[in-house]
Amino acid sequence: MKLSILCRIDKSYFNSDYQKHYTIVSTPAPDQFSMPSTFRLSSDSSLGSVGDIIEAEVQLSGYVKQEKYTDKATGEKKEFTRPVTYLNVGKFKKASLPIKEAS
Repeated sequence: MKLSILCRIDKSYFNSDYQKHYTIVSTPAPDQFSMPSTFRLSSDSSLGSVGDIIEAEVQLSGYVKQEKYTDKATGEKKEFTRPVTYLNVGKFKKASLPIKEAS
């Protein structure tokens, strides 16, 4: 599944083992009372600098993983489902945001 996101770069790093750039980004909050969402994007090249606003076309993929644990309070064996999601960048560009004029 492909989608396009508008986001701000919060942090980025390069993993030499996988030869991949990883970028932590935040998307705008839906309203002034909500938290913004945060994601990790992977790409073959750097997407920009901290603070840059970009538009990225990403390929969304993932799976769910069953994990087992022991409840510390009861000792009961339990399971939960952990979602694993990947956002791989295809194309990206610096965003051109509308500039508000001072009144």
